[in-house]
Amino acid sequence: MISYSGKDYRRAEAMFRRILDRDPKLLRVRLELARTLYMEKKDEQADYQFSLAAAEQTSSQVRRNIANFRQAIRARRSWRLNVDFGFAPDSNINSATEKESVNIYGLPFRLDPDARARSGTGRFVGGDASIRLSRFGQVPIYIGAYGRWIRYKDHRFDDAYAGLEAGPEFAVAGGRLRTTATVLKRWYGGHSLVSSLGARADYEKIVGGGWNIGGTLIVRHNDYAQRGDVDGWSLEARASASRPLGLTTLGFADATIERGTAADRGRPTGAAGSDSGQSRKSAGACARKSASIWPARSTTVRWRRSPSGGRTCFLKAPSASTSATGTWKASLPQSA
Repeated sequence: MISYSGKDYRRAEAMFRRILDRDPKLLRVRLELARTLYMEKKDEQADYQFSLAAAEQTSSQVRRNIANFRQAIRARRSWRLNVDFGFAPDSNINSATEKESVNIYGLPFRLDPDARARSGTGRFVGGDASIRLSRFGQVPIYIGAYGRWIRYKDHRFDDAYAGLEAGPEFAVAGGRLRTTATVLKRWYGGHSLVSSLGARADYEKIVGGGWNIGGTLIVRHNDYAQRGDVDGWSLEARASASRPLGLTTLGFADATIERGTAADRGRPTGAAGSDSGQSRKSAGACARKSASIWPARSTTVRWRRSPSGGRTCFLKAPSASTSATGTWKASLPQSA
């Protein structure tokens, strides 16, 4: 505690971590570590430690303090940057059929090899960046950008997109509501595929210091470059919740509904799915395991492992579907 009182936060952090390595159930030490990380402005790590501490049976005052710290972390967040890159094997990069022939009006037609499913391994790079202006004012302004590019040996199947969103944030019912205008552009095979304009609303709230609940609603109008018959609106709604299950484990779950319309009324699209699992911290690392269920798509199981601090991430996705992804992710600590 001498290191903490003397504002030698780096030394205090190391001391608290060593103690927790020996006994991760020491709640008071975990709270002191979380507070130290908060003072060091290591907000991602501080929030993680506070959320784990909230899993324990504590007084209502301690739970309120934890919730206040976690809300303060979100309120002072000024900018964020994430970059990931790696390889993406896929057994059907052209989203085609595996059949060798099709029947049209009762007559069999043999498909050209280019019209059948093809496999390939792509290299990809992606990331996102955001900044919050006037974050200590009554109405902070959020500006974010994101993008991803997958490149295959056969460049006809290269896939890329980039997006931008901006808008105000509001304090609502003890949580934070962000409303943004969005623009999205996607290219396929080096050619323009679709341009989208729309709006997005995100809400996040911490309940009881432990539960983190959120929801997202996205509405876009899609304008396709070559296919006017599929122009139309798309709607996506998501709900999520996470909660600590113990001093080393976090549980999470989310559900998504997607719906689309098109100028050709015979081409509506829709899907619904869910994702749930847990992340476990042990020996300075965080292991994440989840199961995703999309009845209209496929069922996948993913494992994620990342060193403490969120600076690097390895993602492997062997699944019941036909694609797998390996990534290495680097994140810069957010500025306060």
